Amino acid sequence: MMGQALAARSSAILEPWLAGAERAAGRAAVVEATTDGWRVKGEDGAVLVEADAVVLAAGWGSARLMPDLPLSPVAGQADWIEGTPPPLPVAWGGYAAPTGNGMLYGATHDRGVKTPEASDAASARNQATLAAALPALAEAVDQTPAEARGRRVAVRATTPDRLPLCGAWGEAGLYVLTGLGSRGFCVAPLLGEHLAALIMGRSSPVQLDHGHRLSPARHDNVAEDH
Repeated sequence: MMGQALAARSSAILEPWLAGAERAAGRAAVVEATTDGWRVKGEDGAVLVEADAVVLAAGWGSARLMPDLPLSPVAGQADWIEGTPPPLPVAWGGYAAPTGNGMLYGATHDRGVKTPEASDAASARNQATLAAALPALAEAVDQTPAEARGRRVAVRATTPDRLPLCGAWGEAGLYVLTGLGSRGFCVAPLLGEHLAALIMGRSSPVQLDHGHRLSPARHDNVAEDH
């Protein structure tokens, strides 16, 4: 348990960061090299963006764009209820966090599952995890009507050594930031700064030896140019 833990609302952080940034809406389907950079195409073949450098930062979706990335799927379901927030975020293997109007809790870990579906069985597993540590909150879940409950499934991207992939991948100008597992928002801001520094040839906030441990070149199936 973490007695002084806090919960962050990601949208309140991301929107100021993205203010003024040029955005292109679409679902990327193809990333291809051009004579002077990279091109990203959507599912309809339309060009979404052309740039000197491209960063794949799509979680498990990065494996769809670059199948040779050393990534493995870990599916998970989180559940939430309205009206009964815990006083503080807590984590013990499971977790429970206030959402502003209720509580988010979970989550399941199903390795190797690429296309999960939300299920009552996974909800029961999450409630059992909650009951083992915080029985009063688990009882509150029991008393919550169905219309005040929700759940969501997604797939985490993990690597063989459980460390993220952050750095150049294959051809010049192609970079990846993925394989963050369940720790995405905890480490992504720092790794984003590190990757931007690599691309721009500037000093990184990440120590050199730590950067080497995060480099995709640590895996045998890719050679990274320096």
